Amino acid sequence: MLPVQRRKPTLSPEDATSLEEGRWPPWFKQARETLKSELLSSLGDCWDDLMWFWTLTEGRQGFKTSRISIGPQSAGDLRPAEVGNWLKRGRHVEYVPELGRKDLKSLGDSWWVWWKALQLDWRGVSGVDGCLHTDHQIGDGEWEHLWHPGANGLMTVIICLKWWGELITKHYGMGSLRMRSWETAVEDVLWVMTSMVS
Repeated sequence: MLPVQRRKPTLSPEDATSLEEGRWPPWFKQARETLKSELLSSLGDCWDDLMWFWTLTEGRQGFKTSRISIGPQSAGDLRPAEVGNWLKRGRHVEYVPELGRKDLKSLGDSWWVWWKALQLDWRGVSGVDGCLHTDHQIGDGEWEHLWHPGANGLMTVIICLKWWGELITKHYGMGSLRMRSWETAVEDVLWVMTSMVS
């Protein structure tokens, strides 16, 4: 994957403080540790950038936890089964679904269906088949459905991306063409988070 130059926002003193690991609450430290992936970090900057922007997003929300789930209620019916199982197990960050090579396509496809259902109407992506690409990264609207902190927020999207990315690399290797859909997914989530904090 070619490196994408992402402009990080100018940080306020509060933002800079939220990026300091010593200031993170226990739930977030555990979540960050779980989401850390040397394997995915070795693919380029996209995973590390995702972690940076997610930390900033959570920090701007005061590292709170919320009972409100991410996205419109109808999107919950479309989330991958693996995410539903994780939610039923109390959102324990240590939980990793048992996934094999046969699960790869369905996990990727269901992730994209769910992600598009989470988007607001102004993005105009509900009828798009397959992956979203850079030509879908336009518009400037509110992010109220995605602006939820804690394990019910963007963390649900990110933990599923981790499972998916590690599953691809485990079964097909880092240079696999199958990585492209996952990389595109990470880039779209990054665009959303960059837009949210800008």
